[in-house]
Amino acid sequence: MLTYLSITNPTGLLEDVMRSELNPMREKTLALVRELPGPLASDVQVLFCEVSIVSMCINPMLMKRIRHGDGNNRKGLSPIDDLEAFADHVVKFSLAGIAAIRGQA
Repeated sequence: MLTYLSITNPTGLLEDVMRSELNPMREKTLALVRELPGPLASDVQVLFCEVSIVSMCINPMLMKRIRHGDGNNRKGLSPIDDLEAFADHVVKFSLAGIAAIRGQA
């Protein structure tokens, strides 16, 4: 069963996958996100924007695994059924947040 502990204490296999598969994707995502808040945004602000976007994309998968892993259908852990609507929300929410960061920089 997937637990938060297994996510926060990854095995060596997960580290290998992250290094070979996820890190190259993350570098591309960071390069794309870097352009949005403008040249005055700090590296930390860009990193936070990228992590926020990726986290929103990963969350529905985690919630689905947690829900299926323990057999309970607890309130607040329902999977997102309309992924297209959720993707639209992530884009709008992210662009609005990045625009706010751009305005502060």
